[in-house]
Formats: sequence, structure tokens, C-alpha cells
Amino acid sequence: MKNYNTRELWILKQIYENYQHGVDILNYEFVDDFLTAFPKLKWEAKNWGAHSCPSLGRILKKLYDRNLLKRGTIGLGINWQPGFPRWVWTYALTEQGIKFVEGLKLLEVKDSSPELKLN
Repeated sequence: MKNYNTRELWILKQIYENYQHGVDILNYEFVDDFLTAFPKLKWEAKNWGAHSCPSLGRILKKLYDRNLLKRGTIGLGINWQPGFPRWVWTYALTEQGIKFVEGLKLLEVKDSSPELKLN
């Protein structure tokens, strides 16, 4: 059985709840939410776009390798500026990833429900 750390679980739940169309490392809101949730991570401020957080890219790749995320590329096209990549990976939940997160949500509901007492 694979173990998932807090950051991995946070990413999966965020994509499921708020970013159904996918995320990438240049998605300012997603990256900012991630850095707010995990303030001790190393990151580099950028004047334009999302801040740079190398560990976020590594975690997304790890979740892709575990078949919880699928990925594709997205080009920056006419929005490209010097200092930015010309394309980035974009990640979305796989069917397995969706089932995984829904299973977590069921566990959360079960854990928060009052215990039944038998006579």
C-alpha cells in the first residue's frame, strides 16, 4: 500500500474541489493556495505569474507516476514572456484519482460521525 503525505492529499483534494479542469505550476491561484497551506516550503517570488516552488512540480509528477493525475502540455503562445517557459505540464485527476479522493471524503465523513453505542 502506498503512503500519501499531507501535501499530496491536499493537492488531490484541491484539484477535485476547485480545479476540475486541471492545474499547472504557472496557475497563480493554485500555487498561492499551496504555499499558503505549506508556508515552510522553499519558493522564489516572481514579479509576474505564479511564484516558483520546485517541490510542487515534483509532487505533481509523483502523483502522475502513481496514476492519480493525468498530464498534458499547454503552450503559453502569445502570452509568453522572456524568463518564462514556452510550455508547461498541466495536470488533472484520472478516474482512479477521482475515486481515490471520493474514498477519502467518505472516510472523513465516517470519522466525523458520532459513534454508535450498542446496548
